[in-house]
Amino acid sequence: TLRKDTALMSKLLHEDVTYSYPTGITETKTQVLQGLPASKVVYMEFSEPTFRVVGKTVLVKNVTDMRQSDAPDAPVRLNALYIWIKGAQGWRLVVRQPTMLRDPNASRGGRRGPPAPAKN
Repeated sequence: TLRKDTALMSKLLHEDVTYSYPTGITETKTQVLQGLPASKVVYMEFSEPTFRVVGKTVLVKNVTDMRQSDAPDAPVRLNALYIWIKGAQGWRLVVRQPTMLRDPNASRGGRRGPPAPAKN
């Protein structure tokens, strides 16, 4: 079970965070914190992490496996990008951008499924 620690999340999120979901919804810091207690996510596992440091910015990409309380037998697999910046208050998340991986066996966010039809 995940701890839904609003105080900790508030410290980790940048004031100008762009926090997106695979549904296309994007929330502000205030919206994320307000919705956290009601979140249906009960399990998260991160794999295949990659890190790229650019000055005081770190790009973190991973595959995130999640389960939600309303669909415990239907795992969700995401290809997620997180952008963290280092400022006066330490490292804070400024961007979260996940993309749904339709194939539960997919990894590294590559193209899956049949090839696109040839153009004539």
